[in-house]
Parts: sequence; structure tokens; C-alpha cells
Amino acid sequence: SGMPWVVREGGAGVAVPVEDVAAWRDAIRAFQRDPHYREGCGAQGQRALCKKFALDRCVESIASEYAAVVPDAAVAAPDKDLLIVIPARNEAETIAAVIRSLHEAGWRDVIVVNDQSTDATGAIAAAAGATVLSPVLPLGAWGAMQTGIRYALRHGYRQVVTIDADGQHE
Repeated sequence: SGMPWVVREGGAGVAVPVEDVAAWRDAIRAFQRDPHYREGCGAQGQRALCKKFALDRCVESIASEYAAVVPDAAVAAPDKDLLIVIPARNEAETIAAVIRSLHEAGWRDVIVVNDQSTDATGAIAAAAGATVLSPVLPLGAWGAMQTGIRYALRHGYRQVVTIDADGQHE
């Protein structure tokens, strides 16, 4: 979350140590006693959010991160050297749409690491055009990502991007 930045850098509040109950009490009382202080922090917070976390700023930031990972040549031919790895567990409702959106964007090499799903995640992912790995033991999200990365290394991919299986993140 960007809240610590908004509070510290944006001057939109008071940061106190989690374990310092007296500091929490004092900070809360200061906000209760002084409506101008409270309103000022709120206004500062709004300005700080717009400065750092406005949609266009976030888009720029995400695009620059992607550009650092995927050089221009890979963007021009996205399926050449890059593998998309999707760890998934019980994502039958969303996995097809995620894979479809990747294919529509030009990404062809998509692997789903089906981490012990009890629904049809694996079958749906395969039907949507992804390669599906189904480990025999549960791995968790990080273990599933590592499995996909190992697969990429063994199959000669130079780059890997991991994404979520439910489509909630860009």
C-alpha cells in the first residue's frame, strides 16, 4: 500500500510505532481535538495521492517496470523469448478470461501451474490454450512460480513474467 508514503512524504498524518499505545492515543486525540489539523491532513493526503498514485502516474510506473523486463524487441514479437507463468489454485471462474486476454495481447507462450485445484482450473486453462503443469504436491503461489520459472529455464526461455490467475491485477 502507498499509505506509509502518503503519511510520511505527503504530510498527511502521523506515523507512530505499532507497539507504542501512548503514541497512538496521543495521535488520535490530536485529530479529535483539532478539526483544522484533521482537515489539513486530509487535504494533504489527497494532494499526495494525486501526485504519486493518480491513474496516469501508476500507468507510467507500471509501463516503465514492464519496459525494464521486456525489451522493445520482445514487445514487437512477444511470444519469441518470454514465458508467462500463472500460478493457479481453484481459479476455474477466471482463468480462461486471463489466458484469452493474454492471447489477445499477442502473448502465446502461457503456462499455468495448476496447484492442486479441486475445480476444473487445469482443464479450462488447457482448453484456453495454455500449457498446464499439475504438480503432485501442493506448492503454494511462490512454489508454483518457481516451478514455472524452472520450466522456462529448461525450455530455453530468456524471460519470465508471472501474473495472477484471477485477473485482479493489471
